[in-house]
Amino acid sequence: MSGSKKVINFFISFTISLLFLSVTGRFIYFISNYTNDNILFNVIIPIYYTICLLVFALSMNFVRNAQTDKLLKNNTTYMEVNTAGFSLVNKILYYVIIALIYCLPFLRGESIKNFNITRVISLVLVLLVFELMLRYSSKTIKITFLKNGIVVNGFDLRLDAPMKTGTIMYNNSGYYSYNDIENYFVFPDKIELYLIHNQGKLSFHSNTEMGKRFTGLMIQQHIEMKKFD
Repeated sequence: MSGSKKVINFFISFTISLLFLSVTGRFIYFISNYTNDNILFNVIIPIYYTICLLVFALSMNFVRNAQTDKLLKNNTTYMEVNTAGFSLVNKILYYVIIALIYCLPFLRGESIKNFNITRVISLVLVLLVFELMLRYSSKTIKITFLKNGIVVNGFDLRLDAPMKTGTIMYNNSGYYSYNDIENYFVFPDKIELYLIHNQGKLSFHSNTEMGKRFTGLMIQQHIEMKKFD
């Protein structure tokens, strides 16, 4: 996906998240008058901000799929494959953000004594829920080879920064023309396509029959196999 589209998607998703905050914030303020301070501080507020993070991720997924679904409907499908899953980096980013949500009050001067067992249990449960969601999400991402390009989409909860962060996201959701593919390589159990300008790669599990179909498509598109020194 191009950098400009990433910026637009990020801005739309961020705006939706802010709207969610402004609408639901009043509800949190209302229940704070009727809730135990321990539960409010250690459970409700951190879970609320974690839900905002999830809203942001869901918004990004919705915007990306809205773009790719049109391409899938208007183009001929050559083959569809499952991706090789998410990298550990994709999960770590979530864990770091969630940990910051739960620890930020203490980094800003709140007494560490308030970091009690209730908050710890809440943090562990939230991390477990996100781990399960990310595992499910990774199984839904598909790479679809069309006549004029490649579409990667699914229930993608990964957070996609609009600028380069030094970490390349593999199987990034979006549309790629065949001109975006520099070369490829067929491994015994998987196939990898390498994007131009070191933008990343697309990777999926494969077998002999799928490998033959894929190689035939690459020959048609005049894309050469990668040569390792």
